[in-house]
Amino acid sequence: MEENSARQQPAEPKPQVEAPKQSRVSDKMKRVAGILNILCFILSLPVLAAGISLLYMRNYDCEGLLRVPEMRLVIGVAMILIFIIINLVIYYGSRCLMLGLLAVMIPLMIMFIVGFALIGAYKIESRAMPDSPMWLKLRIGQSVYWNDIKTCLYDTLTCAELGSRTMGLTSYEFSTEKLSLIESGCCKPPSFCGMQYVNATCWINTRKSKEYQELNYASTSVLGGDCSTWDNAQNKLCYDCEACKQGFLRTLQQRWKRLGIFLVLMAVLLICTHVLIFVANVADKQKT
Repeated sequence: MEENSARQQPAEPKPQVEAPKQSRVSDKMKRVAGILNILCFILSLPVLAAGISLLYMRNYDCEGLLRVPEMRLVIGVAMILIFIIINLVIYYGSRCLMLGLLAVMIPLMIMFIVGFALIGAYKIESRAMPDSPMWLKLRIGQSVYWNDIKTCLYDTLTCAELGSRTMGLTSYEFSTEKLSLIESGCCKPPSFCGMQYVNATCWINTRKSKEYQELNYASTSVLGGDCSTWDNAQNKLCYDCEACKQGFLRTLQQRWKRLGIFLVLMAVLLICTHVLIFVANVADKQKT
């Protein structure tokens, strides 16, 4: 009887030693996710600031004459919306992980692609992308746009201000001046023309022979006709020169390229951060 009663007694439950360990892992995952959420919020602030600045930034000199679609407005509004989406996912994402990840990844990927187009990573494909390097080059190369742009450049008094700023400088002193791309391309003849300096916007062509001009054109395929195009008349100067077009083009390309680099960099950082948040939240749910 005693043996039967001993057999019928329930075995004592083994102590649960795994629960505290799982709890510690879960708490660790929650702390990691919290830190990543804070980091993601901090990274989203430059996106918001850039979006607001694009909305209030004035048009670059004469850029509006390219009849550019309101890319700055579109990108600015899109960046503000991305900031809102990011922070909504940070706040509510832990409740629906996959949906939150998709909601933030789609706009960030679009942001990444637009940034690459503005940088000019795809030379041919970016022709259709307004303000991409290829798109700007094609627009500026059309006379219907350039005729208005060169008039605008004259009206901005860029060359007149250059003349006033460098008044009294010798030829050597002027050659050491740091000029902007537009000043160098539109306000003075190219250096290879070998013209004699009088002042910043007045030069004497000492080589007007037909042979020299033909030789110059053959040796400089891009800027070939600029030496003969130059005119000392203040409303002409080198506004019809290829150097002027290139200076204006490179100025716009550099400005939009900086924005493209910013979009690509922020998109990569935010994508990586959200992926890590997703992994930390999944790990936390599995442990609990």
